[in-house]
Amino acid sequence: TRVKSSHVQTKVDTTNLNLISSKDSILDTAKIFEMIEGKGYAKRARAAEELGKIVSEGSISRLVKALDDKSKQVRIKATTSLGEIASEASIYGLAKATTDSSYRVRRAAILGLQRIGTEDVISILISMTEDRHSKIRIATVNALGAIKLDASTHLIDTMITNITISLLRLAIEDENLNVKLNAIKTLGYLQSEEALPLIIEATKNSYLALAAVEALEKIRTKAAINALISLVSDERAELRLSAIENLETMGADIPISLCLEKMQDKDYRVAFIATRAVMRQETGDITNDLLKMITSQDSNVRWRAAMALGKIDSE
Repeated sequence: TRVKSSHVQTKVDTTNLNLISSKDSILDTAKIFEMIEGKGYAKRARAAEELGKIVSEGSISRLVKALDDKSKQVRIKATTSLGEIASEASIYGLAKATTDSSYRVRRAAILGLQRIGTEDVISILISMTEDRHSKIRIATVNALGAIKLDASTHLIDTMITNITISLLRLAIEDENLNVKLNAIKTLGYLQSEEALPLIIEATKNSYLALAAVEALEKIRTKAAINALISLVSDERAELRLSAIENLETMGADIPISLCLEKMQDKDYRVAFIATRAVMRQETGDITNDLLKMITSQDSNVRWRAAMALGKIDSE
C-alpha cells in the first residue's frame, strides 16, 4: 500500500499575506520582502533563504518572482525555499524552476517537488526524465522512486504505469550508465513486475548487475526468485554472493542440490551462506553428500561439511 509521505506538509491557507505572529515577526517579514528586491545578490539570496521559513502567499509570490533573478545563487535559494514550504501553492514556481538554465536550480526544483509528493507533481517529474543533464535525470529517477503515492487516489494505477514507462525508457535507451542504474533501482522500489525481463537482462552488464540483483530482491515474485537462484551459479563471485545473500534475506527456498554445490564455492562467503542454508533445510537425506565432502582435499570444504553433519546429527 502506498501512502502519502509523512514529511509532506498539509496544503497551506494562502489567504494571509504575512505571518500572523508577533509584531517583531511582521516587521522582520516586511524587511525580508524589501531585501529580496534590493541591491546585492548576496542579500537577495539570504532573503530568499529566509522566505522559506515563512508560509504565506506573500512569501511564495516573491520567491516565484525571484526565479527570474539574474543571479544563479538567488534562483537556487528561491527554488530551495519553495521546496521547503512544500505546499501545493509552491508547485507553479517549482515547475517554472525546472526550466532554468542552471542544472543546480533544476535539481533543487526536483527535490522540492519530491518533498510535496502529490499526484500533481508526477507529470512534471516525468517530463524531467528527458532533461539534457544526466545528473538531473538521475535526481528525477530517485525522486520518482521516493514519492509515496496516496493509495486512495483513483489515478494511482495510471500514475504508476506512467512512472514505470518513463523508467523503462531510461533503463533501455539512456546513454548514461548511472541513469540506467538508478532507473533499475527505482523499478525495484516500485516492485515493477513489468520491468522483470529488463532487470534480468541487466544482470549481464557488469556495471548494472548488482543493482539488478537488489531490484529482483524487492520485486520478490516467483520469476524474480528464480532469476536470483540462477545467478547463484554465475561466474562472477560478487554476483553469486549478492544473489545468495538476497535469497537468504528473503527466506527463499534454495534448491538443496544447489546449496550442496555452493558449499564448495571458490568464494568462501558464498560457501558459508550455502552451508547455513543446508543446515536450515530439512528436505531429503543429504548425509551421503556431506560425507563425500569430508574427503575433500580442501580443508575449508571438510570443515563446512563437518559443521553441517554435526547439525544433522544433533537433530
